[in-house]
Amino acid sequence: MNKTQRVPMPTPVVSRMKHVACVQVIGSIWEPGFTCCAYQYQLSTDDLGDIGEFTRDAFESWLDSHAGDFQSIADFCVQVGNEEIPWNDEDSECTFNDCMNGG
Repeated sequence: MNKTQRVPMPTPVVSRMKHVACVQVIGSIWEPGFTCCAYQYQLSTDDLGDIGEFTRDAFESWLDSHAGDFQSIADFCVQVGNEEIPWNDEDSECTFNDCMNGG
Protein backbone atom coordinates (compact mmCIF):
# COMPACT_ATOMS: atom_id res chain seq x y z
CA MET A 1 0.00 0.00 0.00
CA ASN A 2 1.34 3.39 -1.06
CA LYS A 3 0.89 6.05 1.61
CA THR A 4 1.77 8.98 -0.63
CA GLN A 5 -0.85 10.50 -2.82
CA ARG A 6 -0.61 13.10 -5.48
CA VAL A 7 -2.59 16.14 -4.54
CA PRO A 8 -3.30 18.49 -7.42
CA MET A 9 -1.93 21.95 -6.89
CA PRO A 10 -4.50 24.73 -7.15
CA THR A 11 -4.20 26.93 -10.20
CA PRO A 12 -3.11 30.38 -9.06
CA VAL A 13 -5.46 33.23 -9.89
CA VAL A 14 -3.73 36.32 -11.12
CA SER A 15 -5.87 39.41 -11.36
CA ARG A 16 -4.86 41.90 -13.99
CA MET A 17 -6.22 45.30 -14.69
CA LYS A 18 -7.77 45.56 -18.13
CA HIS A 19 -5.87 48.02 -20.23
CA VAL A 20 -8.34 50.06 -22.26
CA ALA A 21 -7.01 51.48 -25.50
CA CYS A 22 -9.58 52.47 -28.08
CA VAL A 23 -10.70 55.12 -30.54
CA GLN A 24 -14.43 55.71 -30.98
CA VAL A 25 -15.29 57.17 -34.38
CA ILE A 26 -18.36 58.61 -36.10
CA GLY A 27 -18.57 59.58 -39.73
CA SER A 28 -19.87 58.66 -43.15
CA ILE A 29 -18.92 55.41 -44.87
CA TRP A 30 -18.59 54.57 -48.55
CA GLU A 31 -21.92 52.65 -48.59
CA PRO A 32 -24.63 54.89 -50.09
CA GLY A 33 -27.65 55.54 -47.89
CA PHE A 34 -25.84 55.69 -44.56
CA THR A 35 -25.60 59.24 -43.28
CA CYS A 36 -23.67 58.42 -40.10
CA CYS A 37 -21.93 55.31 -38.82
CA ALA A 38 -19.87 54.51 -35.75
CA TYR A 39 -17.04 52.14 -34.94
CA GLN A 40 -14.71 51.45 -32.03
CA TYR A 41 -11.12 50.61 -32.91
CA GLN A 42 -9.25 48.57 -30.28
CA LEU A 43 -5.63 49.71 -30.20
CA SER A 44 -2.74 47.30 -29.79
CA THR A 45 0.62 48.17 -28.30
CA ASP A 46 1.97 48.30 -31.87
CA ASP A 47 -0.78 50.74 -32.87
CA LEU A 48 0.08 53.00 -29.94
CA GLY A 49 3.75 52.84 -30.96
CA ASP A 50 2.83 53.82 -34.53
CA ILE A 51 0.67 56.71 -33.31
CA GLY A 52 3.43 58.13 -31.13
CA GLU A 53 2.41 61.23 -29.22
CA PHE A 54 -0.88 61.30 -27.35
CA THR A 55 -2.38 64.20 -29.29
CA ARG A 56 -5.55 64.66 -31.34
CA ASP A 57 -3.43 65.36 -34.44
CA ALA A 58 -1.45 62.11 -34.02
CA PHE A 59 -4.63 60.03 -33.69
CA GLU A 60 -6.28 61.86 -36.59
CA SER A 61 -3.27 61.04 -38.75
CA TRP A 62 -3.44 57.36 -37.69
CA LEU A 63 -7.16 57.24 -38.52
CA ASP A 64 -6.45 58.67 -41.99
CA SER A 65 -4.49 55.52 -42.80
CA HIS A 66 -6.41 52.94 -40.72
CA ALA A 67 -10.10 53.85 -41.02
CA GLY A 68 -10.61 52.94 -44.67
CA ASP A 69 -14.29 52.02 -44.24
CA PHE A 70 -15.01 55.67 -43.50
CA GLN A 71 -15.32 58.15 -46.35
CA SER A 72 -14.91 60.93 -43.81
CA ILE A 73 -14.63 61.11 -40.04
CA ALA A 74 -16.85 63.67 -38.37
CA ASP A 75 -15.46 63.27 -34.84
CA PHE A 76 -13.66 60.84 -32.57
CA CYS A 77 -12.55 60.34 -28.99
CA VAL A 78 -9.66 58.32 -27.60
CA GLN A 79 -9.17 56.47 -24.33
CA VAL A 80 -5.86 54.90 -23.40
CA GLY A 81 -5.68 53.81 -19.79
CA ASN A 82 -6.56 56.85 -17.70
CA GLU A 83 -5.84 59.34 -20.48
CA GLU A 84 -8.55 60.63 -22.78
CA ILE A 85 -8.94 62.85 -25.79
CA PRO A 86 -12.62 63.89 -25.68
CA TRP A 87 -15.05 64.36 -28.54
CA ASN A 88 -14.78 67.79 -30.22
CA ASP A 89 -18.56 68.16 -30.07
CA GLU A 90 -20.45 67.03 -26.96
CA ASP A 91 -23.31 65.72 -29.15
CA SER A 92 -20.90 63.29 -30.87
CA GLU A 93 -20.93 60.90 -27.91
CA CYS A 94 -24.74 60.65 -28.14
CA THR A 95 -24.48 60.09 -31.90
CA PHE A 96 -21.89 57.34 -31.34
CA ASN A 97 -24.08 55.61 -28.74
CA ASP A 98 -27.17 55.89 -30.96
CA CYS A 99 -25.31 54.35 -33.93
CA MET A 100 -23.75 51.55 -31.87
CA ASN A 101 -26.95 50.68 -30.01
CA GLY A 102 -29.42 51.10 -32.86
CA GLY A 103 -31.00 54.21 -31.36
